[in-house]
Order: sequence, then structure tokens, then C-alpha cells
Amino acid sequence: MRPTLASSTSSAGILSFAIAVAVSLASSPARAQTPSAAEQAFRDGRAAVQAGDYATACTKFNESQRLEPAPGTLMNIADCEEHTGKLVAAREHFNLAASGFPRADGRRAFALKHASDLEKRLGHLTLRLEPGAPRDAQVRRGNEIADTSGQPAVVDPGSFDIVVSAPGREDRTYRIDVPEGGTIDQAIEVGPEVVREAPKPAPRADAVTRPETSTDKMRTIGFVVGGVGAASLVTGIVTGVMAAGKASTVKDHCDAAYACDSAGLDAASSGKTLAPISTVTLIAGVALVGAGTYLVIKGRSGRTTAFAPYAAPAGGGAAVTYQF
Repeated sequence: MRPTLASSTSSAGILSFAIAVAVSLASSPARAQTPSAAEQAFRDGRAAVQAGDYATACTKFNESQRLEPAPGTLMNIADCEEHTGKLVAAREHFNLAASGFPRADGRRAFALKHASDLEKRLGHLTLRLEPGAPRDAQVRRGNEIADTSGQPAVVDPGSFDIVVSAPGREDRTYRIDVPEGGTIDQAIEVGPEVVREAPKPAPRADAVTRPETSTDKMRTIGFVVGGVGAASLVTGIVTGVMAAGKASTVKDHCDAAYACDSAGLDAASSGKTLAPISTVTLIAGVALVGAGTYLVIKGRSGRTTAFAPYAAPAGGGAAVTYQF
């Protein structure tokens, strides 16, 4: 036969006695000798109750009820649910168990009395969605859609979250605490609109920056070298002009026999100094300008360049070839 229900509380002890009577009346020696799958599941549930494991007990009792429905099993399920805080389900199962007993059966009255006692412990929650909420707003209590019509709903006592969601709105969560036998009337509303960042415009082609490469450095050096070469050319030209001026002064202040007055001698002396300076700076300027040009062109990708210094009877320089 199916074992009785036991509890640590006095009310649960009375319930266990009633269930024991219900089960003993429905037992038979044959089932005791060879328990069915339903009977075995029931016994496993009772063992779990004795161990205080009501979660496992509920699973076993429900399995037994599925295989072999019986009002006594329903009373065990209800008691198990009461211990795990599922008072709404427990009340329903006590009422359902009562309907399985004849009207004159004392167990029916006991189940109805226990369901009535649970009724007083249930919580009542009324949710009111604020006017102006989107029509597609959805309110959830756990995995269930909550009623927002303003009618009170029977709920298990305890704490739980109410989540209000709507397209284009942030979810808004309300933490609700419902005491045993308490009534909560809660106004709720949807969350603020979701703020979406505007897409950033694509950078313009002329505004794209890239890391400096070796060719960039080469071009920079080329500009510097070329600048120094250009300054040398200017220096060579200036000193050359000055040397030419001194030569003209020597010609004016010296005779054919190279007899010169003091002005001619000073001009001759200065000319000897300026002439080589002009020559050196001109040659250096040409070379540096050529080298700088080579580096700048070399720094540009997809081009072929060549640089070669040269010497000539009248001086020297550098040749730069640039192929597109």
C-alpha cells in the first residue's frame, strides 16, 4: 500500500493522519506484495519527505499521480507544495483531492478545510498599467504574462519581479513583496525610450590619416637636404657675384704689368678668397639639391628614380632621372 504523509508541524501531522486513512482504505495485499510503477514512485516520494527533500518528493508524487491518479496522492502533492511555498497550487490540489472523495467521507471535509486555511494565507496583487502606455506593452511575472486589467490576482506570498517591456523602450523592473494574506495594488509604467547613437559618418578620403612609413621619412629627409642644397646654391651665386666684382676692381686699379694701388690689392686679395668659396658652395648646392630631389621622388611609390653625380671640365654636379 502507499505510505502515509508525515510533517514536523501539528497541522501537517493532522493532515498526515487523514492521508494515512485515505491510503489505507484504498490499499490491497496484492499491490503491497508487487508495487506498481506508480506505487514505487509514491514510496520514493514519501522517502524524500522523510529526508526533508520536498523538491524531490513533489516530482515523485506527480509521477505517481500521472501513472495512477488517486485523491490520496493529490493530498500528498498539495502538502509537498505547501512546504515549498507554492500555496496557490497547494490550495487547488486540496480542492481537487476533496472532489475525489464521497461527500460523506471525512477525508473530503478535511481536504476542503485545509484548502480554506490556505486561502487565508494567499496574497492578492493588482497591477495597473499607467495610461498612455504603448498598446504592445507586455507585463511579465516570471515566465507568465501578468494581468494588468486592474483585477486582483491570487499569488504566492513572497518577493518577485514584475518586468514591463515594449518595442523601442527599455525594460522596467518592479520588485514586489507580497506578505501572507496581504494585498498589493501597484501602478506600473513602461521604461524610457531607447536612445540609439547616430551612425558616425565615414571619414573623407582626403581626411584619412595613415601611419608614417619609411617612404614618408625619406621624403622628409629629401626636403631637408634639398633645402640645404638650395641655400648652398644661393651662397655660391652671391659669392660668385662678389668675386666677379672684385675682379672688375682689380682690372680698374691694376696696369698691364699687374702694378696695383691699395684698392686693387685689396680687391685681388678678396677675390682669391671668394672665388673658391663660390665654386665649392655651387658644387655642394647642386649635389645636395640633386640628392634631396632623389629622396623626395624615391619616397613616392610606383616611381623609378636614379641619381648619379658627374664631373665636367667646367665643374661638377649630379644628374637625377625620374621615370613615371
